[in-house]
Amino acid sequence: MNTRRWSAGRRALALSLALGLTGSLAACGGGAAPADDAADDGGAPAAVETPSDAAADGTAPEGVATAAAPSSADDVIPAVPPTVDAPAAQPTVQGKRRTVTLDEALAAIPFQLLEPATLPEGAYPPSSVHLVEANEGQATDALPAVRIIYDIEGGGTLVLLQSPARGIAIEGAEEREVGGHTVYKTEANDQIILTWEQDGVNLELRGKDVALPDLDAVIATMGPLGEGPTSKAMRGG
Repeated sequence: MNTRRWSAGRRALALSLALGLTGSLAACGGGAAPADDAADDGGAPAAVETPSDAAADGTAPEGVATAAAPSSADDVIPAVPPTVDAPAAQPTVQGKRRTVTLDEALAAIPFQLLEPATLPEGAYPPSSVHLVEANEGQATDALPAVRIIYDIEGGGTLVLLQSPARGIAIEGAEEREVGGHTVYKTEANDQIILTWEQDGVNLELRGKDVALPDLDAVIATMGPLGEGPTSKAMRGG
């Protein structure tokens, strides 16, 4: 009986000494070394494995978000452009443009040039004639084209663009009948845009600060270049 009590007491003493020694070692900094994935200061791991789809500098390829730098809503580029309520205007074909005389324009185009017999009140003779030609290697049936610009007293502007006829498809445009022609009306940038085809020519008439009835009058009197105000002014007639 005494032997069992002595053995139990001895085991208790040994356990107590072992615990005391462990505490002393920890207080003296002699504990176990930190794990490989733990920082010395007890914070985040010292080394973080980089995901295979992330770059070494912390950025990620397009479409991949990183925990270190999450994308904000302002950084996201919409997949499609915002919808515009206004009807789509006839696509504009880009080319090289130069200022020419009326005769130079006529010599460079495969279609007859048209002109109106009537211009809005206050319209000045054409201020510019531009020839728009295709760039080298550019294939388009919309060029060459001729653009004639009229300034109107009070700050208005009238622009007449003529190019080879090729059919008209303008989504959302208002169809109107003017002078025996089907005219497609749209509006953009404070301009009324009227597009139609006549005598093998695609015509686009843009009016800024010009009333719609005045634009209709221009369309209704459109005919071959000859004795109208445009040819008279530019040829000294």
